[in-house]
Amino acid sequence: MAMHSGVAIVPAIALVAVSMWYRPATPSSASQKAARGRAQRIQKRIHGGGFSGTKSLSMIQLKPELKQQVSVEMEQTPYTPAFEQLRMPGAGSGAASGCPHQAEQIAGRARGGVGGIVKVALGNLVAPKGGSYLLSDSANLGSLTVASGAELVVAPNVDLSLRALYVEGLGGTLRMGSATCPLSGVTVTFTGAGDKGARSSNPLETKGLVVGDGGLLEVFGVRYAPTWTRLSAQAQAGSSTLQLMDEVDWQVGQQIVVITTAWTDDPDDHQNEVREITAVTISEPLQHDHYGGPEYFAEVALLSRSITFQGDEASEGSRYGGHFMCMGSAVCRVAGVLAYRMGQENVMGRYAFHFHMMGDVAGESFFEDNAVRHSFFRAFTIHGTSSSRASRNVAYDVSGSAYYLEDGIEENNLFDYNLAARVRIIDQLSDYGGGGQGGGVTVHTQPSRIVPTDATAVGFYCTNAKNRLGV
Repeated sequence: MAMHSGVAIVPAIALVAVSMWYRPATPSSASQKAARGRAQRIQKRIHGGGFSGTKSLSMIQLKPELKQQVSVEMEQTPYTPAFEQLRMPGAGSGAASGCPHQAEQIAGRARGGVGGIVKVALGNLVAPKGGSYLLSDSANLGSLTVASGAELVVAPNVDLSLRALYVEGLGGTLRMGSATCPLSGVTVTFTGAGDKGARSSNPLETKGLVVGDGGLLEVFGVRYAPTWTRLSAQAQAGSSTLQLMDEVDWQVGQQIVVITTAWTDDPDDHQNEVREITAVTISEPLQHDHYGGPEYFAEVALLSRSITFQGDEASEGSRYGGHFMCMGSAVCRVAGVLAYRMGQENVMGRYAFHFHMMGDVAGESFFEDNAVRHSFFRAFTIHGTSSSRASRNVAYDVSGSAYYLEDGIEENNLFDYNLAARVRIIDQLSDYGGGGQGGGVTVHTQPSRIVPTDATAVGFYCTNAKNRLGV
């Protein structure tokens, strides 16, 4: 892994997904109608000249109300983040079929049954080689290993609490849902306080999920669409209603974040606002103004997912959360997952989501429609890996650069329709001006900041132009 001993830098600017906007003629009329079967949403259909066809605008109601105003002029566009997101392969979830956890699916394989999982010691379990095992009950474990040649299938509505989950290489397989059968109600909590000393290379001691060389991981939660959009009308401070640019399938009880439009976005003094969707109102009024107009529209992103990987509550004090790593020739397909309290601050290689030294994966491994919230170290890291993709993801409240190409040798990776917000600097400098001479400052590796550029952490960090970032 790359260790940067020192580098001369100037304050960096975070990159965000950029859309090209077409401004049509002012609509001539507007009418409202209640969306069938969705009490929490009102469609607003705009009719007028200057654009082809019509588009739906959605209105959701939240709690608590906004504290700051988010303002947007009422202008309709034929091109929005969701417009392209919903056309992408795999976007959205249809009717479930071919579910790995269903009995008839498992019966076709060498079935070991739940009783075949071997208890080793101290709550540590092993799914041994040659069997296919269904995990349908919640459990509090030490560690869980899926041996080479074994398959573990997780059923819906399972809560796991464990120190580590390891999928061995050479044929170890872990499945949570499939592309045609998204899973709901699954939470995996990684436990253990850890320390800030040297970290063991043993995957069973790293507080996270590791997929070894040659393993297979498929995790498919519900793909809500779009994962983020923009406001279509001004949201005043105190408002409990947000009018969105796109029709969404977000659900009552889910959480969203309304991105700040203020000039600054300090870690402890910011105007991003997390709210819960309700059928009638948001849980509390907005406190801040979120500017919008013909040149800029505030983003609104969905934070909730139907599968959650998270660090335990003890992670807060130590900033030593869970982590996810897929390495070598493994194949990892992850969609519709929330990573919460993941990442281990200033521990190299311990990130919320991480492709590690996988070479050219030819598009077989991807991160799609996921969310990272309150990460202690990065969101999506691609290291020594080429031709992977990260699409339609949301990264919010992240320490260190969020979407991160680690060494600069990574090529042909695709990052499209991703959102990064509230990215936190690690160990802020006392002076970013280099004494006012315009020459920048030199930042070195130190215990409180192992990667110098995290002193100016950004949403998207890429030092190799042979990758595609954008829309």
